[in-house]
Formats: sequence, C-alpha cells, structure tokens
Amino acid sequence: MRNTAAALAAMTACSAWGADAPLARILITPSAMSETGGGSVDVAEVFPDMSAEPHAPLLSIDYFAPGLTMPQRMENLTVTDDRGPVAVSPTKTDFSSSWTADRKVAGTLTIRYRLPVVNDTHATGGPQGSPRIDGNGISSVGEMLLMQPVTERPYRLSLRWDLAAMGPGARGV
Repeated sequence: MRNTAAALAAMTACSAWGADAPLARILITPSAMSETGGGSVDVAEVFPDMSAEPHAPLLSIDYFAPGLTMPQRMENLTVTDDRGPVAVSPTKTDFSSSWTADRKVAGTLTIRYRLPVVNDTHATGGPQGSPRIDGNGISSVGEMLLMQPVTERPYRLSLRWDLAAMGPGARGV
C-alpha cells in the first residue's frame, strides 16, 4: 500500500508539471501504400513558444538505422515561425540528420516535410525501424518518422493521423 501511495503521488506531481507545458501538435498523413509502388508520409509539427539562436542546432531526425542499404530520404522541408519562413541549413552535405536556423527563431515553430517510403532490403539482421510498407500499411519507429526540435523545454504532445488516403478501416497507433 505504501508503494501505491508513493506512485500515485509521483503521478500527480508529474501530471501537474505536464499540465503547464505548452501543447505541441503533430499531424501524420500517409498516402495510399503499396509494397510495389511505394508511398509517402506527410508530417506537420507545430511547437509553440520555441526559441533558438542563429546557427544553433534547431532540428534533428534519424535517417539511417543499422542494416539499411540506403538512408531515409526527406522532401519539401519547410520551417516557419511567428516572423515567417525560416531558412535552415543542414549540418552535413549528404543526408543530414540535423539542421540549424539561418536566423533567430521565436514563437510558434511549424515544421512540414514528406518522407517517401520504399522498402529497403536489409543488408544485415536487426529490427526494422525505418519507415516501411507492410501490405497496404506503414510502420516506423518515431525517431525516423518525427522531426525533433532541439529544446530543453518540456512539451505535451497531441498526435493526430489523417488516414483518408489509406482507405476505410485504416488505423493509426
């Protein structure tokens, strides 16, 4: 009973702390998927109350996992804040996994991008973590699907799926 009371107290403290954190919103919109024809996933992320200095780390995403023969591609990356478009620069020339802002970032940070999905034949064993088409669905680990802003600030997350293009019965988990 004593352990239960301690666990409830810890959950209450964490819930109170989390209630004060700003709410970030993420929308994941996959296209129709086909193992032979491929597909894509559009992602829109909105983080309020963000700030970053010019040329400081701003965004990151994993693009490669052990066993893959090619890195995950990304298309149409756009970033905006309260002042408008934010030009971002990759930290590496080939398949960067992180970007810096070319100017100071302040306010609501909106990130949009597309991940083309094609199944990669693994060169070695290991878990499949990159975005992958399974039948007419898709699976992925979060760090290869979602862009992560570089911040020390805690956020609550709202995750929505727009599965209209995947057809009736599609589910996001």
